[in-house]
Amino acid sequence: TPLYSSAASDVYKRQIQVFSGHDGWVLHLDISPDGQQLISAGRDGNIVLWDIASGQELRRFTGHTAGIWELVFSPDGQYAFSSSFDMSVLQWLIADWPVNDLLDWVQKNRYVRDFTCKERAQYRIEPLCE
Repeated sequence: TPLYSSAASDVYKRQIQVFSGHDGWVLHLDISPDGQQLISAGRDGNIVLWDIASGQELRRFTGHTAGIWELVFSPDGQYAFSSSFDMSVLQWLIADWPVNDLLDWVQKNRYVRDFTCKERAQYRIEPLCE
């Protein structure tokens, strides 16, 4: 899908990049707040994150079962939100988290149930039940 830039009038247009990766029409796109990335969505139900300068696909997001009719970046560029003809609205994590931040988040947000007395005895987990 070519991205065009309009100069002084609608008559003059020049191609600045080509993005190839959707099966079918692209129905919506948005540019990241920092202007470095573009996100596109189409009839194929896929969302693609692109590097604007190189035209390279950075990541592909799947989850909708029908075409996507709306797609926007969050104001901080960390997430994108999409709505689809499948009647769902999804939030997507766009930003790459540093590994330490990701591990901290997992540690704070995971749920681990307590072991049963039988499991404590079986695996010799201290303290054992009395």
